[in-house]
Amino acid sequence: MVTMARGTQVVVWTAMLCALTGCGQTNEPSGAPAQDGSTRPATFVRCPQVFVRPMPRGFHPTYRVLNSLGNQHMGFVHVYRRGRQQIQLFSGPDLLDKLEDLDLTSHRSNFGPHRFTVWHGKVTPELYLAVLDDAALRPPCDNIGLLTRHVAARSLARMLGDFVVVPTG
Repeated sequence: MVTMARGTQVVVWTAMLCALTGCGQTNEPSGAPAQDGSTRPATFVRCPQVFVRPMPRGFHPTYRVLNSLGNQHMGFVHVYRRGRQQIQLFSGPDLLDKLEDLDLTSHRSNFGPHRFTVWHGKVTPELYLAVLDDAALRPPCDNIGLLTRHVAARSLARMLGDFVVVPTG
């Protein structure tokens, strides 16, 4: 256990509270330089929100995480489960990089209004990773899609047809 002086605890808790509530935010547009002349943006830039609407029946949110992508950009992963089945919606983090040791094959397909590269595991046939192909997306927010485990290919195709991207900012 780490022991801190009372003043240090107050500073740490105040910083955490500010990070969560956004105190000190300005009215400047996202990514605008700070007023002090530094090149660091004044606020965080969030990657687009992604949803599957409607989410397949019985899936419930179980885990959400924000990912720092560098240069004041924030991405996320939202995990939903139904028994052993899992859906991970992501915007920003490169999940394909984390799965590079698996023997994955890919193909491109259109689902609804979107085109995806769909990766499938030979060694892990229950795994599918679908990454949105959209030239309008800019790094580091250009990795958008979903990963499924123990979800049938037919259900994956239906989810990709119901995939919604909501730009932020």
